[in-house]
Amino acid sequence: MHPPPSTRDRGHDLLGPGSLVYRQGITEGAPNAVQVSDRFHLWQGLSKRVGDVAAAHRGCLTAAVPEPEPALPPSPAAPPDQADTPARRHAKNLFEAVHAVTDTGCSINAAAHQLGLNRRTVRKYARAATWQECVRAHCRELDRTHGLVRQFAAMLDARDAAPLADWLEQLATSRLPALASLAKAIREDQPAVVQGITTPFNSGVNEGRITDLKLQKRIMAGRAGVPLLRHRVILMALLRRRFP
Repeated sequence: MHPPPSTRDRGHDLLGPGSLVYRQGITEGAPNAVQVSDRFHLWQGLSKRVGDVAAAHRGCLTAAVPEPEPALPPSPAAPPDQADTPARRHAKNLFEAVHAVTDTGCSINAAAHQLGLNRRTVRKYARAATWQECVRAHCRELDRTHGLVRQFAAMLDARDAAPLADWLEQLATSRLPALASLAKAIREDQPAVVQGITTPFNSGVNEGRITDLKLQKRIMAGRAGVPLLRHRVILMALLRRRFP
């Protein structure tokens, strides 16, 4: 009989010394258990590091977007996004405006004349599949980070850890401190990470229950006593079983 897997919470493992604490605790308490890094928290750890890279290169977005020639009106179909910057909104508007014309078969020159834009600007946005591509083309670091994220997503989708060693080497040599430190953290716990990628074991159910409890806390804090809170928690658990 195989020893039961021990799935570890990865919320802070890849961001600090927590990984060593978890690893040592499980090794001492359950030495025969197979340690498995949780897939969700592996992805979350990568996402946080990507956020650091994006923050460090946020100026590339402004540099990638040309000045309005003239400024295009916001798309009425696009929902407002308080997190958007003027540069992001302008890039989206440019992309939508250019494709609205060129997707009908209009030539680059005709589209540039119709929109009042530079011909090179129209060509760049017309050839892009998304407005983000236009930004990444101006920032080698963001483009490299995008490719590394897609590689890791492919490993998770296929449950194939064979490319992991090469992927970690790319992170370590990326000259991006946030990704290089992530590579170091994963290498220190690589067997558990391989298990997390290749096996179906995860703490998703536990994370869902924790989310339910936090939701009840935010909704009912100061508004209900223990009996009502207990009833709501039990009812939510029952609903989760019936409608997973």
